Amino acid sequence: MKKFSVVLSFSLISILGFPQWKWQNPSPAGNPLYAVFFTDPAHGYAAGDAGTILKTTDRGSTWTVRPGG
Repeated sequence: MKKFSVVLSFSLISILGFPQWKWQNPSPAGNPLYAVFFTDPAHGYAAGDAGTILKTTDRGSTWTVRPGG
């Protein structure tokens, strides 16, 4: 029982204590993305299905939806 408690504790710490990825689907867009282009290290665009266009100004940390066709 003690071994199980130790394994469970380490599992929870590794899962909850060190998140490096954030699920972003469907935010900011739920459509598949097919192209990404950065104009400089901080500013970039992503494009995908249904005219989806996303823009970042902080090296990809956050994305905003841009009007598309």
